[in-house]
Amino acid sequence: MMQDSHAPQSLPAVELSLGRMYFEDARLLAHARRWEACLQLLAVACRHACRAVLASHGMPKAEYVGLQDRVLPGQIAMCDVANALAENVAAVLNHARYAGYPDQPPLDRDVVKTRFFTTQEILDYVQGCLG
Repeated sequence: MMQDSHAPQSLPAVELSLGRMYFEDARLLAHARRWEACLQLLAVACRHACRAVLASHGMPKAEYVGLQDRVLPGQIAMCDVANALAENVAAVLNHARYAGYPDQPPLDRDVVKTRFFTTQEILDYVQGCLG
């Protein structure tokens, strides 16, 4: 039986679809070596992915406290990225990289800022989160 193509999609599916669309645009900008624009679109992609995670658990966009009890570590990492990617890409991605591994100690902000990521590493990370 075919599904109606005009049937409304769930909010998580819509948000994830938007995230993937922005990610693809960011990847094109990276190939063109337009790094600043690329990172801006990656930030938008991450925000949509974060909203997809929150919506899939019936949570308002603003609600974040206690999320670790309800979603997988990889999704927590994506939320961390979404919350601050625009401010400090290197710090957020370093934090998110460890967020997926519960046995790692929490990182101090000063420690986080010591590791810088290339744009390709950022693209690879976000692609992994968006699936």
